[in-house]
Amino acid sequence: MRNGRKAALSLLTLSVLLMAACGGNDGGNAAASPDASPASTGASAPAETNKTPVKLTFATYNAWWNMENLQKAIKMYEEETGNTIEPQIYPDDQFMNVLKAKLATGDVPDVFAFNPSVKDFGQDQLAPLTGPWVDKLDKSRAVKNGYTWAGDDKVYVAPYGSTSFMGLMYNKDVVAKAGVTLPLKTYGDLLAAAEKIKAAGAIPLYLPNKEAWTAQIDVFAGSQYIAMKNPDFAQQVASGKLKYQDEPLLVDMFKRIADFQKKGYMNADMASATMPMAEQALAEGKAAFVAGGNWLYQDFVLNYPDKAASIGMTPFSWGDDPADLSVFKGGSGNGLYIPAASKQPEAAMDFINFVMSDKVMQAMYEIAPGANDVGAPTKASPWDTELQALVDNGTAKTGDAFNDAANAIEPNFDSGDMGAAGQALFAGKDPSKALEDLYNSVAKKNKAKKIPGF
Repeated sequence: MRNGRKAALSLLTLSVLLMAACGGNDGGNAAASPDASPASTGASAPAETNKTPVKLTFATYNAWWNMENLQKAIKMYEEETGNTIEPQIYPDDQFMNVLKAKLATGDVPDVFAFNPSVKDFGQDQLAPLTGPWVDKLDKSRAVKNGYTWAGDDKVYVAPYGSTSFMGLMYNKDVVAKAGVTLPLKTYGDLLAAAEKIKAAGAIPLYLPNKEAWTAQIDVFAGSQYIAMKNPDFAQQVASGKLKYQDEPLLVDMFKRIADFQKKGYMNADMASATMPMAEQALAEGKAAFVAGGNWLYQDFVLNYPDKAASIGMTPFSWGDDPADLSVFKGGSGNGLYIPAASKQPEAAMDFINFVMSDKVMQAMYEIAPGANDVGAPTKASPWDTELQALVDNGTAKTGDAFNDAANAIEPNFDSGDMGAAGQALFAGKDPSKALEDLYNSVAKKNKAKKIPGF
């Protein structure tokens, strides 16, 4: 997992505001049993063997290009159609800037893969997409999931990646050895667990803070109680009526996070630590918890196949009320786009429809299991199953409170870079100051966008 595979996280803040773009997919996601067969799924991958072979340029992050599930889809496409994909691969921390420059000049790839977030682009820069999978999308969630703009009935992103669960990945053996019972429903539970784990000789919570997207998962995955205690929080912030630093619950949460770090419950090398380092520490039993998302499951299957079964995922909270324990559930983390200036739009659309067919989706999800947003009969990962079970039995909540809050948000509101704020907090910045700096940036951006209230 690298900067690119972040489900649009670097563009968002706090879970209550995240829902405006990532969505709260508590329904409509297909997750079939492992024995679901392509023959019984209806739509199949289209054959194009009678067409003149074409070469499509495909741009994305370096990390995404190397994902085995995407490579599987591309291999199937090339073998079954005779067409070829010419990659344009860029470093994870440079791709966004390169892509925007290409879109601005018209020197575009035929297709590109990026986080589902149309708000990052101009409406005239993307081509609308068509195909059988489009009809299966839940249009009521398309705006919140970043697949289209408010007031637009077209779809501009093909969400081929699994829908996003986020929480704490955990080493089952380490947690059991320390005598910790899951889930951790409150901040008090988290503190008690951390003390037991530290006493047992492991790092309670490993934070890879070298990249901004990792820090924000530690922050917002446990922050959803704020939406329950102050249902108007999102609307007030998005309309310019409330500053982040003036919401007591948010300031208190930032202080708790800072105190948790000061108590020695996190790794000392966080400033230079990366997600691969965190995954290794978790797999080897050196750490008990790492905040992350279900898209990381395939990393353990590929890199630590003998340890994958011992890694699970659980929700947690920085709050005090066990009734507020929530599972964060968002939209797809990976999307395919066609630039409006693509020189081969029809061939590009054929490629996307091939990838989004049931046959290819099933093949990809055999490698990276999960639920999806287009009704494909894919199998869920053990992490998805574990978290969904907590929702189904009433232990945790998901969805409605955050969807309601998100619906009140101006669609084009820029909620800021929570990753940068999280990095600053973990680097020692005063919690209130970190929130103040974040809000000042948010206010400046939304004033430039002429969002009402700014």
